[in-house]
Amino acid sequence: MNCNFSTNTNFAGKFRPVNNFSLEIYSIGEWILIGALLFLFLIQLYFILRYFVKTLSVKPAQSVMLESQISVIIPVRNEEETITSIIEELQSQNFSNAELVIVDDHSMDRTHELVVSISRKYENVKYTGVAQDVRFSEKMNINLGLKAAQSEWVIFTNPEIVDRNPEWLKNFNQYLDENIDNVDAIMAYSNIKAGKGWSRFVYRTEKLWQYMQGVSFTLGGKTLIPEQENVLVRKNIYFEKGGFRQHINKTFANLELIMNEKLNSKRIRVASGDVAVWTEINEFDDISYRSLLKKSIQIRKSLSAMTQFSLAWDEASRLLLIIAFVLMGIFRPLYWPFSYILLFIYLLLLSIIWIKNLKRLKEQKLFLSSLAYILIRPLMTFFIKLPLIFKRRRNRWI
Repeated sequence: MNCNFSTNTNFAGKFRPVNNFSLEIYSIGEWILIGALLFLFLIQLYFILRYFVKTLSVKPAQSVMLESQISVIIPVRNEEETITSIIEELQSQNFSNAELVIVDDHSMDRTHELVVSISRKYENVKYTGVAQDVRFSEKMNINLGLKAAQSEWVIFTNPEIVDRNPEWLKNFNQYLDENIDNVDAIMAYSNIKAGKGWSRFVYRTEKLWQYMQGVSFTLGGKTLIPEQENVLVRKNIYFEKGGFRQHINKTFANLELIMNEKLNSKRIRVASGDVAVWTEINEFDDISYRSLLKKSIQIRKSLSAMTQFSLAWDEASRLLLIIAFVLMGIFRPLYWPFSYILLFIYLLLLSIIWIKNLKRLKEQKLFLSSLAYILIRPLMTFFIKLPLIFKRRRNRWI
């Protein structure tokens, strides 16, 4: 009888079938790597289906006839050359029930004189601010702006916004429909305008990621508002919390701290791209990626323990999953039917969700670069956060 067997012998003397992925007995290290890869894949699949897929449900609001009064709060400093055009541009909004509150942070030029002059022309323009440079002036200006605002609904906006949609306030108002009593805030997208330079790119991409992560977790039942600008919120949320009493010495985050502590995710709506805004900056403006991450760290401390745990697991499992894929490719490249199929499913789901959201936000040009950034971000932020953690622990003993 003629019997042919196809086998492969390794240096340890074991016989393994040529079949790339058989049910042979693997070494302990192989089982650990395969098990870890599958476990981390399932963890990431959970976060995609539990949170990120919910962003696909964001739709434009339906048209409403009633205009709710909205107070637009604009912190300014040394805006002599632009303050007139800023106010005129906001006055030209296709919305008749807006109040403009200009908050001056100790301007050293003619900003004060110009705003006072303009306020005599428009009854809906108010002016407040601090007359001298003081500690925690940013939070003081926010407090003054909220106290001066007469409307129930307030929104903070940046004076450097470019090409603001004339329907900006009208579109926000569409989300204040007959179910307005069940809403406390409306989240919208804001970012800096595209430009050249690595620092601008990582800053812009990080802001995009923080917004998308905030929307995903908020829609998933865990409140996460990454920034105060371009968020329409009920003014009494601030005063019910007692203002900045517990947060006065936190230098990187402001009203976001209170909104994340006070707001219930079920009472937050997410606006579509029709109210997105972009800020114009030049090459000399300070766009610190580290400051953006430090702000994120402070905001997370104001979240519930369960939300902090979920965010940490999402980021850690994404980083470990990429490492597991790399290790599988290096040490067991013949197991591609198992590892590569999982990688394909993971990237496909992530890509579908990401491209649909970028299209909604008119940020399609960031697709490939931002998708790559999402995958390596946990590693980048780890090396930035690690010194901050050691510094915080060291200061405990000082």
